[in-house]
Amino acid sequence: MYYSVTFIVDGVERNTWDNWQMIPNTPPMIAAPEPNLDMVEIPGRSRGPLDMSGVAFGKMTYKRMTGTWTFYKEPETQDTRHTFYDAITSFFNGKIVKVILTDEDPVHFYVGRFRVGTPSTSKGPMTIQLTYDLMPARWNVSDNTPDTSYGAEDVSTWVDPTVPPNPSVIIEWNAVSETVSVTYI
Repeated sequence: MYYSVTFIVDGVERNTWDNWQMIPNTPPMIAAPEPNLDMVEIPGRSRGPLDMSGVAFGKMTYKRMTGTWTFYKEPETQDTRHTFYDAITSFFNGKIVKVILTDEDPVHFYVGRFRVGTPSTSKGPMTIQLTYDLMPARWNVSDNTPDTSYGAEDVSTWVDPTVPPNPSVIIEWNAVSETVSVTYI
């Protein structure tokens, strides 16, 4: 079985196998979000550091999910190798991407950015790496609502999870239209 990943950029959908005949080195998985831990050392405290995580904003916050996938592709000629690399790079570069793990988790999508690594230059199958940097949440494909059941935070009211929202500003991310709205209170 070839595991595939579906990407959606500006309404255009591409699948690693159906569109590009790319085979993953291992089944693609998305790393779980890592909590932002804030441990404070207090001199004289005998019970170790004080955990201040979540104190500032009343809830735990999370770092972006990052990782790399390696794919193989059998290009027909050196020219198709360059053509493919140009096509896949122009598809991802500088764009917000929705990603669905088609075979592993088809009911959720994630949002973030991907970077295309330099492909292998040796003869034979081309190796290419896709590096992801995703928001620490996932959305339900059926109704585009955030799903925080797996431990990530609800990012429905703000864009960058590394910067919590200012109480006087509301930032809303619309995962469907991939737009941001800012309201000043």
